[in-house]
Amino acid sequence: MNKFILNHGCFVDIQKDFVLERFKELTMLINFLREKDCVISITEDLWSINVEGSTLQKLVHERMEKDTTLVTIITVMNSGPYFQFVQNFDGYEELITNPKVLKNTFEYNYLYSNVLDNCFPIISFENPKYITEDNYVYNVNGLNGDISNYLGLSKLEEYFLNSLRFSNISEVFEKINEEFPNIKILSSAIKSAQRHNFQGNQYKVYEAFKGLNNFERLPAMSGEQREERFYEATKMKISPETKATMDVDRYKKQRTFSIPGKQSEIFEWHVKIGNNTRIHYYFDEEDDIIYIGHCGKHLGTVSYKS
Repeated sequence: MNKFILNHGCFVDIQKDFVLERFKELTMLINFLREKDCVISITEDLWSINVEGSTLQKLVHERMEKDTTLVTIITVMNSGPYFQFVQNFDGYEELITNPKVLKNTFEYNYLYSNVLDNCFPIISFENPKYITEDNYVYNVNGLNGDISNYLGLSKLEEYFLNSLRFSNISEVFEKINEEFPNIKILSSAIKSAQRHNFQGNQYKVYEAFKGLNNFERLPAMSGEQREERFYEATKMKISPETKATMDVDRYKKQRTFSIPGKQSEIFEWHVKIGNNTRIHYYFDEEDDIIYIGHCGKHLGTVSYKS
């Protein structure tokens, strides 16, 4: 059973008139997740959130007689599961995120609490006041990862729809071989993918390959133009490695792959999927072929130890 964590920032600083609307939206999210055999975890402090001098719990109980749907909502809220929202991280190692969030803010405390609770994906309402990005990459004392944030029911539905397209990475590779004859997946990439946990994001790997096929084979562009065009189309980043990384022999060797019938090449350019997944590729302009040398874990760099 998959678990999601509610972004309760939607109830922080909220006006009384909007509380019922928020709870109805929350009910739709909960019902949808139940249909998918998933649960939504809620902060233990939800009911004590201040709403114009009162608490969320008192306000809901006051309005139960006028709106019977609140009885169902309260039952669901009281059944858990819960997670602990820590509001003071003094003395802890600093949490570094991208996009950046400031210390001693709701966003910082919420994301850090989630990291401590094993980094479950976040459920937010549409247009939230806090936790507004769809993905956060974090680092705490060398521990790296990323947390997805689904902004509303439509984004949640999109996630499940895409997740159902591919049950494993082999199905992605089969689809790539069928659709994109100009992409060749080397045995080294297959092996790295078989060892990697894609955390249900196989469809993002497919979208990355599609982006490479559509944009990396265009007439010569500068590196900056390539990066911009790819990001506009896929919302994923591509880049070469830094000189500092490529000057280290072991990192250079990790990115060197043999192309059948040709010499070995350095697969410096790569697609970034979250913080943990990388696709390293080499474009042979003469043959118009994109070779995939690695598809799996984030390879080591001078700033990232894999």
